[in-house]
Amino acid sequence: MKKFSVDYWLRHYEYAMGKSEKDDIDTSNVDWTKNNITRILNDEMPYGMTGTNGAIALIKYLEIYHPEKVQYITKRMLDYIESIQTPEKPLKKVHNFYKSVLDA
Repeated sequence: MKKFSVDYWLRHYEYAMGKSEKDDIDTSNVDWTKNNITRILNDEMPYGMTGTNGAIALIKYLEIYHPEKVQYITKRMLDYIESIQTPEKPLKKVHNFYKSVLDA
């Protein structure tokens, strides 16, 4: 599995949240990931989480384990991305991904 691919991040999220056994993934930042996903699930803003593959994996994770929260959290993540992007760092790819989930 390619490091930092969508599948990699999904497995990392599942492991961090106690949903799966350790797979062929780097677990060095699993505590940070668990805290961040917990923040997201508790309606708090995350730290980081600006990569597109991580965003796609987050939505897949939500679709599997928290389908009732997909639209709400997607909107919150879009708001988060809009609040941190700058003209120098527009975060267009991840922004467009979250927007496409909401528009589907």
